[in-house]
Amino acid sequence: PAFTLGVLMAAWGLWNYQPYGFSVYRSDVSQSAQVQEYRISIAHKIYDRGAVNVTVEGLPKEMYSLAATHAEFASAERKDILLHISKAMPSGIHPFVVHARSADGWQESFRVHHFAGRS
Repeated sequence: PAFTLGVLMAAWGLWNYQPYGFSVYRSDVSQSAQVQEYRISIAHKIYDRGAVNVTVEGLPKEMYSLAATHAEFASAERKDILLHISKAMPSGIHPFVVHARSADGWQESFRVHHFAGRS
């Protein structure tokens, strides 16, 4: 029974393995109370070449800038892309979604709520 359970768990892990990891979180580049920078972290977990495209949905294009929209991986590694939100963003809560897509079919989305205070 224990061997069968181990084999089933290993098979489940192989079947559900994700070749990439993806998250978006506030960057600690800025020490002010107002968060203007977010870090998009992409981990390529396979020892082979890979590439990921990043897009932002839900914010006007003039209100943000991405340090890059594409990440190339030579092997298993992690890369960060900075997302800067403009200080001209109107006050309020602004939800947006960051999408990551690879050429081999993997895709993931991450929802963020940005609070823009009065400047």
